[in-house]
Amino acid sequence: MPVDRSQFVTATPLSNVAFDYFQGEDTFIAKDALTILPVPKGTTKVSQIDASKLRPVDDEKGTNSEPNIIDEQLFERSITLSEYKLGRDINPRDVRDADLPSLLDETRATKVVTQSLLLKLEIRAASLVLTSSNYATANTSALSSGSKWNEAGGSPESDLLTVNEALRNGCGRKANGLIIEELTLGKLRLSPEWRTRTQYTNGGPIPIELIKAYLEVDYLFVGKARYDDAIMGAARSMAKVWGGDDVCFFHHDPSVSLESQNPFKCFMVDQAFQTSVIELPTKRGNAGPMRRVQVNTEYAVEKGMVESSSSSKFGSAYLLRDVLA
Repeated sequence: MPVDRSQFVTATPLSNVAFDYFQGEDTFIAKDALTILPVPKGTTKVSQIDASKLRPVDDEKGTNSEPNIIDEQLFERSITLSEYKLGRDINPRDVRDADLPSLLDETRATKVVTQSLLLKLEIRAASLVLTSSNYATANTSALSSGSKWNEAGGSPESDLLTVNEALRNGCGRKANGLIIEELTLGKLRLSPEWRTRTQYTNGGPIPIELIKAYLEVDYLFVGKARYDDAIMGAARSMAKVWGGDDVCFFHHDPSVSLESQNPFKCFMVDQAFQTSVIELPTKRGNAGPMRRVQVNTEYAVEKGMVESSSSSKFGSAYLLRDVLA
């Protein structure tokens, strides 16, 4: 069907349309992968039970005998939340004279500021998860050349055995969650080696659900966020928040429960984000006073389940590094 070009040509400038780089809320995975735990105050105690109950205790006792007692120890760590806030000033004269006032109003200012706060939360979460020193020696390893997942000699099945053995020793359960960067996932989906392993023969990318089944995870968190790491005034240099070819397997509890096994948490005050609009009376022009949109939050990106009272290494996560060739 031929296109009637006259339907797409206008002498009237576009109105209420702007073109912008913007990341949606679904781009940020920290709030889901870390499981937000609401807390009522800025300093809180995190309780954890050690593994002393795993020691076999003699249970053969007669009717007239006292039972042996299971020794289950509890230890606590202190978590201190930090305050974070960002703002954006609104010049009433600019809003009055703008061709597109909605670009400068309070609604968009709130959206921009909130996204910046979410980006910083994402960066802090990625730093916690992808720092290998947060993992015990048995809970992190790097794949060498010839054994990477998209090479003929790679064996994700064998790597999963190692991962799940470490997690069972750490928390009693195998991994059910995976954090992976979007580009890394895309390369695996297109890899001929993975297509062969999954017996996917129609030539297209491997479906996400098939990858989850193959890696035996129920929860797949795909890191998509980007940020500009260039200095102010330099040409834009986009970087991936969730790094390169490292992946994290972990036990994920999607709900907040008494006996959680999440290796990382986001402890956040009950009211997650507080938004306020403040007039700046000392900054006033003919169109009125300057206004400032400010968004506040208070949280701590922290370790959840750790090895023991004497070791703060992750007890229910495994960092597998350099999975791609």
